[in-house]
Amino acid sequence: MNREEKQLIAGAAAATIAGGFWVDTWRRIKRTEQGYPRIGEFTPSKPRLHYLKRGPARAGGRDVVLLHGAWVMLQDMTSSGLVDLVSRRHRVFAFDRPGYGFSERPDSIGSPLAQARVMREAVRSLGIERPILVGHSYSGPLALAYAAQFPDEIAGVAFVSGLAFPTPRLDLLPFMLPATPLVGDAIAHAFLPAYEVLLAQVLRLCFSPHPVPESFKREMPREMMLRPSQLEAAAEDLSALVPSLVELGRHYGELDMPVAIVAGEEDRIASPYFHAVPLSRALPNARLTLMPDVGHMLHHFRPDAIVAAIDDVAERSNG
Repeated sequence: MNREEKQLIAGAAAATIAGGFWVDTWRRIKRTEQGYPRIGEFTPSKPRLHYLKRGPARAGGRDVVLLHGAWVMLQDMTSSGLVDLVSRRHRVFAFDRPGYGFSERPDSIGSPLAQARVMREAVRSLGIERPILVGHSYSGPLALAYAAQFPDEIAGVAFVSGLAFPTPRLDLLPFMLPATPLVGDAIAHAFLPAYEVLLAQVLRLCFSPHPVPESFKREMPREMMLRPSQLEAAAEDLSALVPSLVELGRHYGELDMPVAIVAGEEDRIASPYFHAVPLSRALPNARLTLMPDVGHMLHHFRPDAIVAAIDDVAERSNG
C-alpha cells in the first residue's frame, strides 16, 4: 500500500468518525429539547425571547431584569436563589439571552451593543418600566451597553462579575471556534465530546474556589448548554467581546446613572483588578463591593450581596 492510499484510508476513517459524532449530536439535540420543557413564557417582541417572571413588585420595589453570562441560561439565576430573593421586594424578569435556552437568535448579534437593542425591544414589549439591569459576566457589558444607548429608560445597573475592558483570553479560544465562518457549525457538531470536557473545566474555573453547587447541577440543563446552536451563540459572543469593549469604554464617562459593581476577589474569569476596580473609577456614579473568598459565580454563594446592590441602585435612583 503506497503513501497516497494510506492517506486516503486515514481521511475516510476520520470522515466516518466525524460523521458518527455528527449523527450522535443530532440525536442528542432532539432528545434534549424534548426532555427539557421551557419554564417561562415568550416575549411578544421579535426575536422571541424566553423569560421567567416573578412578582409583582411590592410597595417601594422596582422592575428588575436579570441577564446571565456565557454558556448558561436563566436557570443560572433560579438555581442560585437570586430570583426568589429579589422577587421578595421587586418584580423580576429573568431572560434567556438571544440564542440561549429557548430564545431565538438573529444573525450578527454577538456584540453587547447589538444584544442591548434586542433586550430593549423585549423590555418594552413586556411593559417593564425603567428597570434595574443586573448583568452577570458577559451581560455586565450588555447592561452597560443598554445604559449607554438608552440612558433615560433604566433606573440603573448592577454589574456583577463583569468584563469591562479588553483583555484577550487565549484560554477561551477553543470556545470561539464554533463562530468560525463556514466551518463553525461543523466544529460544534463533530467535536461535541471535546466540548463536554472543556465545559466541565470552565465551570470548575467559574465556581472556583468553591465546587460547583448541587443546585446548579440539578437545575441547569447541561445538555442544553452543549447544543451546537448554543455553543455557536457563546462563540459569537466571545469573539465579538473585545472589540465591543473598546467601543463601549469610550462611553463610560457619560454613564451617570447609579451603578453598583459587585465582584469576587477570587474571580479567575474576570479579575476584579482588571475590570471591576478600574470600572468603578471610570463611571461617574458607581459604588464598588469586593467580596472575599468567592469567585466568578458569586451570586451562587453571596446572593445577598446582589440583592443589596439592587436595593442600593433602587434607593439612589429614587433620590
